[in-house]
Amino acid sequence: MEQNYESDIKGNILVVDDQSANLKFLTEILKHEGYQVRIALDGKTALSSVDLAAPDLILLDILMPEIDGYETCRRLKQKESLKNIPIIFISALSDSFDKIKAFKTGGVDYVTKPFEPEELLTRVNTHLSRKIMMEKLEQQNIELEKEINQKKISEEELKKYQNYLEKLVKDRTSDLITSNENLKAEINERKQIESELIQSEKLSALGELSASLVHELSQPLFSIQLLAQILIKNIDSNQLEIENLQIDLNEIVTQIKKMDEIMHHMKSFSHKSDNDLTEAVSINKVIEGPLKVCQKQLAHQNIEVKLQLNPELPQVKGNSNRLEQVLLNLINNARHALDDCQKKDKTIEIKSYHNMNKDLNYVVLEVKDNANGIPENAKEKLFQSFFTTKAPGKGTGLGLSISNKIIADHEGKIEVESEVGKGALFRIILPVIESVIG
Repeated sequence: MEQNYESDIKGNILVVDDQSANLKFLTEILKHEGYQVRIALDGKTALSSVDLAAPDLILLDILMPEIDGYETCRRLKQKESLKNIPIIFISALSDSFDKIKAFKTGGVDYVTKPFEPEELLTRVNTHLSRKIMMEKLEQQNIELEKEINQKKISEEELKKYQNYLEKLVKDRTSDLITSNENLKAEINERKQIESELIQSEKLSALGELSASLVHELSQPLFSIQLLAQILIKNIDSNQLEIENLQIDLNEIVTQIKKMDEIMHHMKSFSHKSDNDLTEAVSINKVIEGPLKVCQKQLAHQNIEVKLQLNPELPQVKGNSNRLEQVLLNLINNARHALDDCQKKDKTIEIKSYHNMNKDLNYVVLEVKDNANGIPENAKEKLFQSFFTTKAPGKGTGLGLSISNKIIADHEGKIEVESEVGKGALFRIILPVIESVIG
């Protein structure tokens, strides 16, 4: 389907990719919009090309022979004459780690393949606009400084100059407004990256429970298979009775409903939730979801779950999907800790209660295990990104960091208590909805 993409900013763009098909596709959509396009098949060629003539913007692949995209970007940013050229990474790598690394090496944006042409052109236009605006502002500053140094201001000239400055301030204010709008757009993009990190960690947590989910679904599937085989056998032997048929079909429907309930909850939990979506949330309801997902896995590991929930809890304002993610992460952490523990009786206690006095009105959720506890020197690092006490391959180091951020967004906090040899307790404190206070 043909599209006509409008672009106010035209410029010279260098496209770097070791795949000819990708170069052709990118060249076509960019030229269609009036951009001048240069190409390079690898990082080494790209570095030589920009030395001859600097482009206005660079679209850079990551996985390339000899010099990858990260190193190419790093070398470009080391050159004073090239460091302000915006570099947009385009790659099939979709992990949050790759995106973060791209930004750290100097990239201004990251587009994941496959992508929509509209998305790419919008991002190209945004960053070219920002570059041109900054160049204009810099040039204006240079010209202004020259004028101030060159003019011998008389009384009459001073008045004219005052009027000129007032107009300049007005123009600069307009430029700053535009710059702020662009900055807001950049902040929104960074929020999107943060959202993708949270989603990635959520899916990672679900992945750890895949064996439990398979078991949850295999039981009703086995029941359906067995009932179907019995029905087929009775039909073949002309022994089918209507009364028994009704009973068997009802049981098949029951098992299918059970599977549908599990799959519906998994789909709801794994779906990328809206950061800004808030509603009245029951903490006890939040607890139900993660337990439904991981109860079989916990039972398989001989871990007893003890619940002590206050049925009269007031509601909190928040995002139930995000709060479920926090709880699932805490349960997974407790499960891992107990897995490494040699104790015979392994327990996870989940408790909810209402803490209210003249100064406080909070709902509290606690997750406590009786594993080996957390070393004192690790406590202060628990909520740092990429820090983990788990064995290699058992964690991303982002779970508690992301959980802490989610709870902070809910105007709450997470506390931790632990004593080596006696387990750990994580306490989530959330404010009650204002309408029910008092």
